[in-house]
Amino acid sequence: MQNDKTATHSVSLPPLTDVQEMLGNYKALFDTLGCPNAMPFVAQSGFTHPIPEENEKLTNEFFVTMMTIKQLMTSKVNVILIDTRVTGSTVMFVFSFREA
Repeated sequence: MQNDKTATHSVSLPPLTDVQEMLGNYKALFDTLGCPNAMPFVAQSGFTHPIPEENEKLTNEFFVTMMTIKQLMTSKVNVILIDTRVTGSTVMFVFSFREA
């Protein structure tokens, strides 16, 4: 019997970010990728940060996260988002998985 392992992925949380919107975008991403999650946020479809440079950073990190999670789901089994932690200027996603 194999034990579940965990992996984390962090993204920055710029000042003035609408955290509910941000996490809603990530919920939509995880839903689209087929990664089970219990995020209690309404799925969103884009960032609306008031500072254009920060909006671009949020969008870029979103696409990096997409590629990272796709890779994780390709190389591991039963990938599930088990926790989302917002601390200061960082959001950390915690996933459980089994080795393929």
